[in-house]
Amino acid sequence: MYSSNLDWNWEHWNAGMQGNYISKRYYTYTNDSSVSGYWVANANLGYDFGKLGAVKDTTVSLNMVNLFDKRYISTLNTDASAATDPAGNLQILQVGTPRSAFVTLGVKL
Repeated sequence: MYSSNLDWNWEHWNAGMQGNYISKRYYTYTNDSSVSGYWVANANLGYDFGKLGAVKDTTVSLNMVNLFDKRYISTLNTDASAATDPAGNLQILQVGTPRSAFVTLGVKL
């Protein structure tokens, strides 16, 4: 796994880009089946309003996850109980989140 961040701050503004890489992963006991590696890019943009009335610090940020809408397997799981799956056949593969955006409002009282 590799991860990298690039952050920028100017007066009340902040912005950032993040890149994450996960290499090929095996999901069988004998390492004969795998899922491909992937890159995912995320970004954020925020503004600090400072003191607003009784609130000491107010911030708002826009966050984008999976900017390029990459399709990938994010999580691998196996049934580790030998009694229920002695051959290791039960594999659970979960897809990664699609491109998403959300806004965060932060305050300090």
